[in-house]
Amino acid sequence: MTAWGTRPYDNDEAASFAVRLDALPPEDHDAFIRTALTREPAELRRHWQEAVAAAAVVAVQCPTGRLLDIGYGPARPVAALPTDLRSHAAAALALVSEGQHDTDSPASATLHALWRARTASLRETLITDSAPSPAQVPGSMHLPPVRPHTTTGPRRTLAP
Repeated sequence: MTAWGTRPYDNDEAASFAVRLDALPPEDHDAFIRTALTREPAELRRHWQEAVAAAAVVAVQCPTGRLLDIGYGPARPVAALPTDLRSHAAAALALVSEGQHDTDSPASATLHALWRARTASLRETLITDSAPSPAQVPGSMHLPPVRPHTTTGPRRTLAP
């Protein structure tokens, strides 16, 4: 795999995933992304770049996901995805993140730390936007929404 950055699509495998997703008709997007996120753990770790790319597609469709900086991604709009994919995406990110370890090189360690932070931000978006709203939880009080963390630089959004 050739990587050129720390965002979800900054590697050859994820870029290839985006090209394959673009080639599919919209009605097949859900199944393609679901397959990338729900593989057996060993397969998920082996294809971790695709899992992160698929999770990014799901995350940008979350209410606060529009603020995520995912860099590149599918060139064509992605069909609206079912909300149950959020929990699958969060679980896949947790699994692949625990399998990624820091390196001995200071430069690589810095890039790895940035990758982990970006992946954690994706997962946080998925978890936060998957939680039931206070109005859906009996007896809960309504609190104002937390202002999401913003990033600098160009933003790429995937239209539903």
